[in-house]
Amino acid sequence: MPNPPAPNTTGLRAGTRVVSRRLAEDLPNRMDAHVGNRLRVRRMLAGLTQDELAAAVGITFQQVQKYEKGANRISASRLHAFSNVLKVRVGWFFDDADTPATEAAIKEPPLGDTELLETREALELIGAYWRIRSADKRQALLQLIREISG
Repeated sequence: MPNPPAPNTTGLRAGTRVVSRRLAEDLPNRMDAHVGNRLRVRRMLAGLTQDELAAAVGITFQQVQKYEKGANRISASRLHAFSNVLKVRVGWFFDDADTPATEAAIKEPPLGDTELLETREALELIGAYWRIRSADKRQALLQLIREISG
């Protein structure tokens, strides 16, 4: 004889669809995602790979990936280590955290300084620019970009 169904302890009617708690738990916390994104931005501006950053703080590059995606929360001590390696204050990771993303901002190309700096292309360009050792060559490149962009 089959066992009787377990009693309903959810407070919902039978047959009501409930979004899985597991699914909700899999989504990154908004603040964790923000801090992770700031970690990625700063790492790229510093010209470091995930491997290099990971080695500098004694973790694996996979852990850095998880932090950058917001999948794993960064502890205070780890955030402090990242801030030392990346030469920013700990609070920098939380800057602009209260600025909500609007649907329009998601659909439109980045226009603001903050959003523009978070694009891979901008980060690569900035990193490459600062790797040019000669100040004269950097200035010449800047002048060329100004002329091309009109």
